[in-house]
Parts: sequence; C-alpha cells; structure tokens
Amino acid sequence: MTASAHEAGDQVIKSVASIVQRAAHDNGLAFRYGGEEFLVLLPGADEPEAHALRAEDLQ
Repeated sequence: MTASAHEAGDQVIKSVASIVQRAAHDNGLAFRYGGEEFLVLLPGADEPEAHALRAEDLQ
C-alpha cells in the first residue's frame, strides 16, 4: 500500500470519528475501539432510546 493510500485511509477514519463524536452529543462518549470499529457509550439511555437516537444521527 502506498503512503498516499495510508493517508487517505487515515483521513477516512478521522472523518468517521468526527461523525461518531457528533452523534454521541454532550452526554455520550465516543471511542475508536479497533481498526475500523467505534464504540459510543450513552450513560442513562436505555437500549431502544440509544438505538433510535444514534441511528438517526449517523444517517
């Protein structure tokens, strides 16, 4: 893989991370969990509420 391909991949990950962080809002915490995996913690939200809110925000 070329250096420019790595740079492009890094930029995609940064862009996705930014989207995920915005979706977490003020009360959530967003983390890069693995190479292409992200984790969002939503304290106080029940599962259906979290799914509904985040699915909307990430579209």
